[in-house]
Amino acid sequence: MISARDYLLLSYQGQSCRDNSQFPPSVLVSEVLDSLDQGFRFPSGAPSQIITRQHPLQPFSPTYFQDGSRLFSFSVENFQASKVQGGLRQQIPDFVSASLPSPEEELRRVSLGDLQRFMKNPADYFLRQRLNLLWREEEDIPEDQEIFSLQGLERYLTMQSLVEERLDSLPYSETLGRARAAGLLPPGTPGDVSFQDLWSASSDLVDSLAPIVTAESPQRLEGAIELPPFMLNVELTSCFSVGQVFWRGVKIGSRDLFAAWLQHLAFNLVRPPHLPAETFVFGLEGSCRFLPIADAEQILIKLLESYWQGLQTPLRYFPKSSFDFASRVIAGREPAKGLEQARSTWLGSDFSRGECLDPAFQKCFPGDPLDEEFCKMAVDFWQPLLAAREGLS
Repeated sequence: MISARDYLLLSYQGQSCRDNSQFPPSVLVSEVLDSLDQGFRFPSGAPSQIITRQHPLQPFSPTYFQDGSRLFSFSVENFQASKVQGGLRQQIPDFVSASLPSPEEELRRVSLGDLQRFMKNPADYFLRQRLNLLWREEEDIPEDQEIFSLQGLERYLTMQSLVEERLDSLPYSETLGRARAAGLLPPGTPGDVSFQDLWSASSDLVDSLAPIVTAESPQRLEGAIELPPFMLNVELTSCFSVGQVFWRGVKIGSRDLFAAWLQHLAFNLVRPPHLPAETFVFGLEGSCRFLPIADAEQILIKLLESYWQGLQTPLRYFPKSSFDFASRVIAGREPAKGLEQARSTWLGSDFSRGECLDPAFQKCFPGDPLDEEFCKMAVDFWQPLLAAREGLS
């Protein structure tokens, strides 16, 4: 700094190249900026703010090519891209503008697993089954920072394994060793802390499951349910003397809840008389049970008809957004309030990923799909489920 004559330039990476989130400067740069603020006064503001130039995320930002801007660029390519960015936008046409012909009749023979996959994402199922569009998985980008805790899929998989091992009565030390050997935990003390957190978080779930799943071996039920003109092949593997048990090592979300509901409907039709027609759904949060259903056959037929329709055109059914709308409307809230919450879930925020970012939804619904058809379908799908659901303490 003493050797500087006319100018002293300091640069640092202050924004993420992925999402433009802010990164703090290094300790050295922070001390320089703090010293400027403490030693000088500018009429227009703090010196550190005045001398700092923050660059946009993209090199073709219009900021680089505006008169009077403190930022500039000599790139012809980026200048042309900047002009295009500020031009008129054309509305993207619908990817599927008309219904496809009915598929082969053999697709009326459906497995319960296929129906569950369809209801988790009807648009993705349509694109894969009818148009043979397969999404290329994005390559994982190495993290800029060392990971000190489990997040996302890694946390879910570790939790699933931990709950299963605790139900098998494995001690803490052995389950910790297995998780380390599998490479699921961060190294050193952060890994110990993460595992302790998982152990504590799983305790209530294990306490709820243990009296049921450790007292007896699960019964396996298989069968083919005739629901003209459909045939539903069913395979249920977690049936006990109290009924059917469905569990996940996470908070029970809308997709898991509907998958359990489909299993419950099938269970009501294939169960032997000595088993209660109830399904228990356990998770870290949102545990519940489904009561016996008298019209399970009719509900399944309607869902299968929607499945058939979804093989010809993408359905305006989005599990999270549809649940947020339907749960509020069915509870007596105004439809406008329910639609407001559904749109918030669809678009997302700085703290939650919007459902609209799903590749299949982006391909099939480039505009705003939360219309009257969306509202009706959400209520039709979720009303029987919510009427049969009962919370567990």
